[in-house]
Amino acid sequence: MRGFGLEIEKNDKEFLTVLAFFAVLCMSRFYDHALYSHPAPFSILQSYYVVVLATAVYYAALFVFYIVCVGKTLRFNKKLMYYLVALCSVFTFPMFLQANYFGSMDVYAWFFTLMGICLIVLEHGEWLVVLYGLLSACICPMFVFGGGCLLLVFLFYQRCIKEEKKYGCMLLAFILAEAVGFLVSYVRGSFSMDVQMTVSLRNFVLMMVLMSPYLLMSIIYFQNLLRGAKKRMKMAYTVIFAGGIPSAAMYALRGDFARAFFYVFAYYVVTLLVLMAMRDEGAESGLMVLKNKILQWVPIPAIVVVYPFLFMTLWISGAHELIVETVLGQ
Repeated sequence: MRGFGLEIEKNDKEFLTVLAFFAVLCMSRFYDHALYSHPAPFSILQSYYVVVLATAVYYAALFVFYIVCVGKTLRFNKKLMYYLVALCSVFTFPMFLQANYFGSMDVYAWFFTLMGICLIVLEHGEWLVVLYGLLSACICPMFVFGGGCLLLVFLFYQRCIKEEKKYGCMLLAFILAEAVGFLVSYVRGSFSMDVQMTVSLRNFVLMMVLMSPYLLMSIIYFQNLLRGAKKRMKMAYTVIFAGGIPSAAMYALRGDFARAFFYVFAYYVVTLLVLMAMRDEGAESGLMVLKNKILQWVPIPAIVVVYPFLFMTLWISGAHELIVETVLGQ
């Protein structure tokens, strides 16, 4: 399969097929069926069947994003990309199926963000990213600090590596579009923050301790990325690193710890995927260094993906009936 510079080989198709089965597994495990009330700019967006359709479209957008990332990755980096995609799926597949998050407006905004990232990676129709930013801000204004940061940092990254004026113009237009989206949400009376207090502060702290090896991996990776980078690229990498802080801090301060947990991990794994897909030499070498260090710590690489999936299954979702919640109490 060749198109838009994508190279999908037999191994890629086999991996994506397995990923599809994994998506079905997540649906069977995490799908809550209960539609909770979430702030929405239009009432139809809170219709059960519309939410089911939107969630299915979100899954389709994820697969398009993964296909683009796998297809743009160099052959000798494919296996590493498979691990990154699997790790990303552990967080992105179940999040908006689980209790209290099924039907949230985030799912609509994530669709526009994923499509915008694909356009940036493929370098086709990139001006649509401005429209996607406007729509996501209108539908879910607080998402500007989450997925909006992803589009913002990658437009900035493109401006740094290509030094083309169009990316600077896109960046300014995107910021303006999101500001307009904020204003539209405010005028329509839908400028509110969707907060779901499903995890206690104590459990959140324990969650972060148990998942701290992944934060350590991210810090090591970005240290390697910044080391030896030229001034222009160092600025781009610094902006990418800082882009994950606003959403995680915002939701943590408001008490939506499950969302804060999701956004911090989803943000950084997505950035790794995109940098690899863009064939960034610094990103590739940084990941190879990190891979070698992980192999020193963990003899079986698959554990890096299996551990967070078990963690998600035994903790974040299905609150009252799960083992960890039973042991720790509510």
